Amino acid sequence: MADMIRSSPNASGPYRDKSSNSGIYYVIDNNGTVIRHPKAFLIGGSFGSNRFVQKILEKKSGCLSYGLGGNEITVFFLPLDGSLTLCFSIPSGELRGGEAECTKLGD
Repeated sequence: MADMIRSSPNASGPYRDKSSNSGIYYVIDNNGTVIRHPKAFLIGGSFGSNRFVQKILEKKSGCLSYGLGGNEITVFFLPLDGSLTLCFSIPSGELRGGEAECTKLGD
């Protein structure tokens, strides 16, 4: 799975999908480098020094929320294999069925 995701930029997969109004799927590696993202300019970008990415890599699976530009974002994540993590980010206000029980990162 990891090799297919890394080597096949035109393959269909969750990283090409959008959900809800503005939720997105993306894949990062163990260093916080974006492997797949619907916004192609982010692919290859290193976000390992970003606090929320560090928390994703530390926890391995779960969810967290954080503020971004005055909005609260919730990220659900789980490992794809030993080196990749699948993430789904969505504005917290778009979650259906109540607020997710996620780790909240302070400002």
